[in-house]
Amino acid sequence: MATLMGTGVGKGKSAWESGQDAARAALAGIGAASPDLVIVFISPEYDYQEALKGILSLTGGAPLIGCSSAGEFTERGVQSQSVVVAAIASDAMRFAIGRGDKRFEADRAGGAGSSPVRPGRI
Repeated sequence: MATLMGTGVGKGKSAWESGQDAARAALAGIGAASPDLVIVFISPEYDYQEALKGILSLTGGAPLIGCSSAGEFTERGVQSQSVVVAAIASDAMRFAIGRGDKRFEADRAGGAGSSPVRPGRI
């Protein structure tokens, strides 16, 4: 399989439907593979929780990261007022999601209490 990535855009419908449309298209891009990571960009035009519910209804328990956006993009170009989802499946890479509280202060103090997951070392 190597690494597969699919993207999808949802736009102009309810937040839930737009999230689901974007997730459905992204998942189609990786075929029958299950996603190992889902990346989401949601325009502030949408209710974030409702968009996520639509996305999660299709992506299940795959790790998910994302943020709000002022413009969403895929390989097809820049979008606005949309929900964009990228789904990645890979047998060559592994993904982990972590959160470090006060990471920068801890790094300056010699690393005590810093996050075990660091940028570029996932």
